[in-house]
Amino acid sequence: MTADFVHLHTHTHMSGFDGLGHASEFVERAAAMGHQAIAFTEHGSIRGLYRASQACDKAGVQLIPGCEFYFSDDAEKKGLSPAEKAEYKSRHGKDSKQAIKAEEQSRRSRAHVTVWALNDVGLRNLYRLSAWSWTSGFYYKPRIDLARLKQYSEGLAVSTGCPGGVIPKAIRTGDFSLAMSRAEFLAETFGGRLY
Repeated sequence: MTADFVHLHTHTHMSGFDGLGHASEFVERAAAMGHQAIAFTEHGSIRGLYRASQACDKAGVQLIPGCEFYFSDDAEKKGLSPAEKAEYKSRHGKDSKQAIKAEEQSRRSRAHVTVWALNDVGLRNLYRLSAWSWTSGFYYKPRIDLARLKQYSEGLAVSTGCPGGVIPKAIRTGDFSLAMSRAEFLAETFGGRLY
């Protein structure tokens, strides 16, 4: 890899089961290869950012702060309320347990969206998104949604990401209209900062 190459999607041990090694090890390797910068995008959290920042400062490598957030279309929606469960029971009768289970699994469904801070405003918005995901969007995992991405979009760049990303996942499940609406929203919100 050439010196101008930058890893933009790096998971450390902070992304359990999806990354190995400590940020300092990645930074040392990037510095040894002559890379000028590295991004850390842990799953659902920015908890390793401080140590990554220390390692980057020590090695003279620029840190690009980021996060691979868990995404839901409406992260404020959690499991079914007692009233919703009662409605399912009245509508589905003896099949209500299966219907309730299917709806709750649907609400737990999530995709990924990778977000990077481009400047100090973006870093503050990255912190805001992370805090919101843990305090208000948490349902099995810390989640964000399109409303939060728009609210805190200043200074951020986003990616449609991996096969589990907001657009690829919709395409994989055959929901092309959802993929298009998400792509249009992200393009309108982020413009040239959408990758």
